[in-house]
Amino acid sequence: MTAVVSIEGARLLMSLAAFGLVMGLWVAIILVWRLRQAKKTDKVHERLGLLEDSLDQRTRVLRLWRGATENTIRVPGLVTRGGPLKRLDHLRTEAGWKTPIGLLIPPIFTTAALIFIVLLAMTGHVLAGAAGFIATLLIIWTYLKQCVAKRMEVFDQQFTDALDLAHRSLRAGHPLIGALQLVAEEIGDPVGPVFESICMQQTMGLSLEDAIQAVGNASSNEDMKLFAASLSMQMRSGGNLAHMMERLASVIRDRIRLNRRVRILTAQTQLGKRILVALPFVLLVVLSVLNPKYIDPLFSTGTGQILLCLGGVSVLLGMWMMNRMAVLKY
Repeated sequence: MTAVVSIEGARLLMSLAAFGLVMGLWVAIILVWRLRQAKKTDKVHERLGLLEDSLDQRTRVLRLWRGATENTIRVPGLVTRGGPLKRLDHLRTEAGWKTPIGLLIPPIFTTAALIFIVLLAMTGHVLAGAAGFIATLLIIWTYLKQCVAKRMEVFDQQFTDALDLAHRSLRAGHPLIGALQLVAEEIGDPVGPVFESICMQQTMGLSLEDAIQAVGNASSNEDMKLFAASLSMQMRSGGNLAHMMERLASVIRDRIRLNRRVRILTAQTQLGKRILVALPFVLLVVLSVLNPKYIDPLFSTGTGQILLCLGGVSVLLGMWMMNRMAVLKY
C-alpha cells in the first residue's frame, strides 16, 4: 500500500513539474517577445522624434509646420488608473452603469458565495463549489466587457454624427465653444455628456484646449483621443476648424468600416475559441452522465482535483492567448 502511494505521489510530482516547466517556458517566451517588440517600437519613435523623456512619464510630441513656424503639442502617454478598484470603476463608467463600484462588489461576491455553498452542498466537493464561484465572477466580468463594447459601438456611431453637427455649426458661423455646446445639447448619451464636460470645464475657468486634452486623456476611445489631439493642434496652428471636423468624421467612418471588416475576418477565430473552451466542460458533463464511475476519481482524489485545477488554468490561458491573437491593431 505504501509503495502504491509513493508511486502515485511520484507521478503527481512529475506531472506538476512538467506542467510548471511548460508554463514557465511559455510565459518566458511571451515576456521576451513583448520586451523586444517594446524596445523596437521605442527606437523607431525616438528616431522619428515622437517621444521625449520626462521625469514622470514618456510623452508623444506631435509637430505641425504651417508656413515658417512650427507648432508642437505634447500628448501624455497612457496614465495608470490606480489600483484594481479604480480600474473597475473606470470600466463601470464606460459600461454606463450608474451604481458606484463600492455598492456593486458586495452583492456580486455574495451571489458567488451562495453559488459556492449550493454546489458544495449538492456535490460534496469543494472543487465544484470553487469552480462555481469562479464561473460566476467570470460571467459577470464577461457581461461587463460586453456592455463596454456595446457602449463603445454606440459611441462611435454618435461621435461621427456629433462631428457632422459641429461641422455644420461652424460653417454657419458659430464659435467653437458654441458648436461644442450644441453637440452636448443635441446628442444623447454617451457622446453628449463628454462634450458637456468640456463646456463645463471651460465655463469653470479652464482653457478650452486644456479641457479638450483632459477629456481626451481620460477617455479610452481612440477616436476621442484623435479628436482631442487634432483639435488642439488646429487651435494652435490656426486653420479651418469646420474642414478639420469634416475630415475627422470621414476618417472615423473609415475606421468603423475597417473595424467591421476585421470583425468578419476574425469571426472564425472567435468561433474556434468558443468551441475549444466549451469542449472540455461539455465532455466532462457527458462523461459524468454516461459513466460517473469513470469520472469520479477527478473529484474524489487529490491528484484528480489538482489535474482539474491545472486543466482549468490551461483553458483560461488558452482563451487569453486566442483573444490576443484575434486583436488586430490598425
